[in-house]
Amino acid sequence: MPGGRAGSVEAGSVRNHAIRKPLHLSAGICLMVMASLLSGCPRRQPRSAIETEGLTARRLIRAISESRSRLQSLRAEAVIEVRGRGRRFKMRGAVAVSRPALLRIDTESVLGSPLSILVSDGNAFRLWDMDEGRVVAGRATAANLSRLLPVPLDGIELAQAFLGQPPLLPWATSRLEPAGPGTVKLELCNKRQCQRMFVDTRTMLPESVRMERGGKAEWRLYLYAVKKLGGIAVPTMLEFEMPPEDVRVKVRLKSVEVNPPLERALFELSVPESTPVENLD
Repeated sequence: MPGGRAGSVEAGSVRNHAIRKPLHLSAGICLMVMASLLSGCPRRQPRSAIETEGLTARRLIRAISESRSRLQSLRAEAVIEVRGRGRRFKMRGAVAVSRPALLRIDTESVLGSPLSILVSDGNAFRLWDMDEGRVVAGRATAANLSRLLPVPLDGIELAQAFLGQPPLLPWATSRLEPAGPGTVKLELCNKRQCQRMFVDTRTMLPESVRMERGGKAEWRLYLYAVKKLGGIAVPTMLEFEMPPEDVRVKVRLKSVEVNPPLERALFELSVPESTPVENLD
């Protein structure tokens, strides 16, 4: 589990590690939002048609993986907005990600008060909820994280979503078809679920991802406001929608650093000894 005092990062030293202060949205939760999306159709700029003859689902998935692997780490300031159940929260924060699955999300109120820090190595996580004065820890499973964050992804999937690489459904059948100039629609299905995504074939960046069960959307992810940074297509807006819970989370990344060297200590966390710890496992 990420943590321990050796090489750990205190809340007060966050700015010294260039990941600025946190921002979290409600009593110890929501603070994460990860990944980018907008409701509606995928957002695309007009572009010339791209040759897709001979392109298969496997080749497309491989091309996406190869393209996304160029983005090994990312650090950025963030503006996080959560809407749902008639409520709206807005926070400032910071995000740091390093492959394969290191993730840190700091949140603070709009007035600058620290709210939360989440660290994960993809296998385990620790969330310091300063608002409630507690630490929540456990395995970084989708089930555990979804109890704290309005995002149905596990630790690895959440980290990679910030790098523009959404999770892929284990599939038995696939379908690929053109969806406009420079864009293809990929559909992956098994007996229980289907995943549909629109992919920009010029950048090999998924623009929208929809997971369905029984024909109904379980979640949607949108990646847009793409910028070319260091020769890499980087989505600077991520939006998650969870229709069953009527929740939407939007993350806008600012001052994005591409492939910065990030020390392992940045993804570790120590808290005051008196802080109560709730273990989810």
